[in-house]
Amino acid sequence: MTTASFRQRHASQSAGDAGEHLLSIGQSVRLKSAIGNTTGQTQVYRITGMMPASAGAPQYRIRNAEENHERVALQDELELVDTAGLNAKATLMERTFGHGQGTKA
Repeated sequence: MTTASFRQRHASQSAGDAGEHLLSIGQSVRLKSAIGNTTGQTQVYRITGMMPASAGAPQYRIRNAEENHERVALQDELELVDTAGLNAKATLMERTFGHGQGTKA
C-alpha cells in the first residue's frame, strides 16, 4: 500500500470526525434561530432520533410536546436547555410524559 492510497482510504474517516453527534436522544434543546417562531416564545424540543450527517453536519429529529409532528434540525442550529432546575423534583414518568396537564378532574 502506498502513502497516497492510505490517505485516500482513510480520508473519509477523518472527515467523519467533523460530523460527530454531540447531543443524545432524550436531551432538551431549543432552536438557536427564531425563524418561523411567530409567538415570540422560545420552544423547548426533545431529541427523538439521530440522523446521518448532511454536508458534514449531524442532524437530529426533534419534537415539541405541543406539536403533532417532528422536525429535523442540524446540530449547529440547536442549543442545549438546562432543565435540571425545572425538573429536579419531577419523577421520571413526569419528565418523560409531562405532568398530565389536561387530565385534571
